[in-house]
Amino acid sequence: MPPRKAPAMENVGVVDFPTDVLVDILSQLPTSSRRLCRLVCRRWRDTIDKRTPERDVRTKMLTFVKGLDNEASAYVVDEARGRHRRVWTSSCSVDVIGTRNGLICVLDGGTGAVTVANPATRESLPVPPPPPRQAGLLPCFPDARTHEAYGFAFHPATLRYAVVHVPCYFNKSGTFDAVQVYTLGRGGRGAPPSWRSVPTPGASGRFQPGGVACVDGVAYWITAGTPAAIMSLDLKDNRVAPVKWSPETPGRGCRCSYRLTEMRGRLCVAVTVEETEKPTKRVEVWWMESTRDQRWTRRYNIMLETPKQHVMWPLFAHGENVLTVAQVFKEYNLHKHKVSDKRSSQCSMVKIWKKKPGVEIMNYGVADHTGISTFAYMETSEPLEIYK
Repeated sequence: MPPRKAPAMENVGVVDFPTDVLVDILSQLPTSSRRLCRLVCRRWRDTIDKRTPERDVRTKMLTFVKGLDNEASAYVVDEARGRHRRVWTSSCSVDVIGTRNGLICVLDGGTGAVTVANPATRESLPVPPPPPRQAGLLPCFPDARTHEAYGFAFHPATLRYAVVHVPCYFNKSGTFDAVQVYTLGRGGRGAPPSWRSVPTPGASGRFQPGGVACVDGVAYWITAGTPAAIMSLDLKDNRVAPVKWSPETPGRGCRCSYRLTEMRGRLCVAVTVEETEKPTKRVEVWWMESTRDQRWTRRYNIMLETPKQHVMWPLFAHGENVLTVAQVFKEYNLHKHKVSDKRSSQCSMVKIWKKKPGVEIMNYGVADHTGISTFAYMETSEPLEIYK
């Protein structure tokens, strides 16, 4: 009788849970822990990839509003139940840089201090401000938008978080020569975390307001110039490289602006075209189909025909709906708009006008504000202690 073949080592010692039980267990884990579980065996890896993808696990919406009463508040919105709850309050000098796996990164524009927080556990981790700019350098846009020059990233290969700062100031040549990165947690040989500078090619050193988007451990930003360009920084190998992209050229009597964001794990460029003599504007959202060939596809075409309603950023869509903020009487409301069933190729169409303002999700209860934004969010029990 031939000897019995030994079982594959990758399955030795692994409890054979029923798939539904395994999915339920894995769904309760923090995202970073769930990624580590992919290394247990092939079955666990396939289950995590197919049944518990990051973007589908308990994803909700976080909205942040800065009123004129020197108070800023963050709310978690549960669309299914039509409810929202406040998760924290701060001074109006604070802005949200981004969210990642249930952690929130904020910037105090008054002090320059950066903080990573977990609202679910009420933990916070202070991050020192980046190195101050040199004497004689001028900011390229107002201090109220300084947070747009920061990004909050998580690299799926290294399982580490990082804060990215693209210098938002110019020297005499109109350029900068390095991007600053702060990686949470201790580095090699137990070295404490600190800001490091990553050199950038000369062509990349002209920052244009439009946000810093972080997707799968890569930070992206837009450069100023004609035409505008997109640069990328891979946080694993510290490599800066240009991204293939052909920006839209505005027609006569129009002005054009660009914004970077993330949607379903893909880099997106939102192009807003406004007619100078009309209150209408068009927002086209293009996303990168793959990072390998850097092919772009138009996925959203949003028409706004009312000056009192604006697309939300950086999370502009949630589920099958586009998000906007609208001024109704004397207060601001968060609205959602279901995309039209009529599609042009793979592009979702949305038309917003005065008689069709969308479905109200939340009333902010403020008569005026200095900033309203939305982010993807899911609660996690992941401790911050391990990143000190």
